[in-house]
Amino acid sequence: MTTLPIARTLLPAIGVVASGVASVRAQQPEAGASPSSASVERFRAALQVQQPITSDAASLFIPKPDEFRLGVLTFVPLDGRLPCPWCVPTPAGQFIAIKVPIGELVGRAAHSVAAARHRRAERAAHAEVMKALADFQAAQPK
Repeated sequence: MTTLPIARTLLPAIGVVASGVASVRAQQPEAGASPSSASVERFRAALQVQQPITSDAASLFIPKPDEFRLGVLTFVPLDGRLPCPWCVPTPAGQFIAIKVPIGELVGRAAHSVAAARHRRAERAAHAEVMKALADFQAAQPK
């Protein structure tokens, strides 16, 4: 009965290796060309082009001076502007928006669940080992 899971694992692995060998053969250079000259030229050309450095990524994590943080919530005064580019226009009378980092909260929750499962599995394994040790010691002649 163990051959079925092994076959399910082994057959896709063989397929991946075979397709990798086929793609490597397809990328072989012509007989007269140097194998690394084309790739070296591509690297040199890519290194010559400088990419602009933007500070937008840093501004995502640092609250602006007019924003107020309370725990994970960020309060943003509107002042007649939208708090984010994808936000809908604000109704009359709304003077503040609240940002909630959903991705961070979900990530923390998933990490907590995984850690709890790990601790539970460790306690169960420890209890199993202790029981087996107690049984072994009880079975020894005195």
